[in-house]
Amino acid sequence: MLRFFERLKPYRLEDAPDGNRFLTDNKAVLTRGKVVFAENCAQCHSSKRPPVDADQVEWFRQEVMKPDFRDNNFLSDEARYSVAAIGTNAARACGSNAKDGHIWQDFSSSTYKSLPAVGEIDVWNPYQETMDKFKIQGGVPVIIGHLR
Repeated sequence: MLRFFERLKPYRLEDAPDGNRFLTDNKAVLTRGKVVFAENCAQCHSSKRPPVDADQVEWFRQEVMKPDFRDNNFLSDEARYSVAAIGTNAARACGSNAKDGHIWQDFSSSTYKSLPAVGEIDVWNPYQETMDKFKIQGGVPVIIGHLR
């Protein structure tokens, strides 16, 4: 098994069929993309971590400019973040298949099953054209009111 994992190589966009057509050689665009990544994404999406006493954003601004930033970087920190804090798609946070009494209960840990509820998030309701408060509690989403 070790030999199998040792042979794995990172999958990068430029290595995919026609992947290079999605990339640019424009240095200004590349630099801006790196800065945006450093300021908004790298804190969660980099396995390379700043020293404890460092300013995280400033450290990442410098690190992303290095040509070896992607080397040995699996672009995650493996930490859990609340969808309420990040504001991304909440579908996974609403998932209940792995909770006790559900079909995939045997494939999740007791740690997962005991995670606290995500709480309330803001969602767009396209039918009412309003922002709603959406409460995720124990994997069961419940709409609890409208935002004005």
